[in-house]
Amino acid sequence: MNDKDVVPQLYKDIKETYQDEIATNPRIKMILKKIDDGKATYEDLYDYANELGYCLEKAFAKNVSKDILPNGTMYYNIAQRLISPMIAANYNNIAKKCETVQNSLNKKANIGLKGIKPPYREEKTRGIINYVSSAEYKNIEKSFLDSLSTNTRSVVDSSVKENVEYHYQSGLSPKIIRRTVGKCCEWCSNIAGVYNYADVKKTGNNVYRRHANCRCQVIYDPGNGAKKIQDAWTKQWSKKVEIEKRLQKMQPKEYIGKDVTKEYYGTANAKGKVIINPGYKTSIHKNEIEVANIISKTFGGEVNLINEVHQQGIKTPDFIWNKKKWELKTLTTEKAADSAVRKALKQIQDNGGIILDYRTRNITLDVLMSIVDNRMKRNKQSQADIMILLKDNVIKVFRYKK
Repeated sequence: MNDKDVVPQLYKDIKETYQDEIATNPRIKMILKKIDDGKATYEDLYDYANELGYCLEKAFAKNVSKDILPNGTMYYNIAQRLISPMIAANYNNIAKKCETVQNSLNKKANIGLKGIKPPYREEKTRGIINYVSSAEYKNIEKSFLDSLSTNTRSVVDSSVKENVEYHYQSGLSPKIIRRTVGKCCEWCSNIAGVYNYADVKKTGNNVYRRHANCRCQVIYDPGNGAKKIQDAWTKQWSKKVEIEKRLQKMQPKEYIGKDVTKEYYGTANAKGKVIINPGYKTSIHKNEIEVANIISKTFGGEVNLINEVHQQGIKTPDFIWNKKKWELKTLTTEKAADSAVRKALKQIQDNGGIILDYRTRNITLDVLMSIVDNRMKRNKQSQADIMILLKDNVIKVFRYKK
């Protein structure tokens, strides 16, 4: 049996089981009522995430087995088509409730900030897909199912992290709490406690980390609604009304470029191919070849590496990918993107995209996108998809139109 035969019906069965499990789960009904009543906390969100994770586990456990998979393996193309939409649906269920609960907590604390919806982490989904497609299903089934619940709980972790950072940048002095649940391992026990966010924000701290099947909770409560809050920079006390204008300016930014990352992953397939033409100088184009392989492996399609033309007035791109021109720029700073994008637009001539490679650098996406947005404003007659390669295999794609 091939994947074209097995996937459509299998996905339908998984989706229906998942929805049925949610609809008949009394614990979920109770938590949702608490959220709707504005009485829920992050502890309730973790309970909700646990239940959603179990529903997703059951949906796969009930419908997927080695016997139904070709050669007993969930190959990449099958895994991508089954897992990606289910994790996305699961994310939407928990992420929307995270935003609702954070808004309720902010309101109770008399903080005039909007709750931030935690971002969708494509790299986590991709990691699960890569793992489950790496071996026979029977050998990794249990750890795969565990990863679905762990991933669901990580959405609540992200909600805490995003909102605590936002509150900190807005002038508050937030604290976060790491709590153990049930019989806990020594590692989790050692990092449980109360932390000033300012002390752990720059360290990539273990407070947010979790191992497989970890049920620990990272809790944030913005406060008790006192009439004054402490400004983290001046260390002086100010009435909330005096910083309202500054808080409004801190609302999350929207970019001019449309985020089409999900569209790229949604149309991806495992059949990728990199073509190196005769005469191509591989010794001086190692990075181009490496990036071409990343694109091919991640999104599929034919990536053709283009020979340089040393002739005045003739500009060629680095790649032809899916019949469109793509130019690669490996950069070290956000600021460097301005001239890089300006030059790359001439290479692709409104028929393709630009790849900004920051895989070896620590950058701030908001800063980078502000620079790219400004450049594209000045090039009003240009259009392109701009792909950004970041650390930890994170890829973002933004589309600019005339």
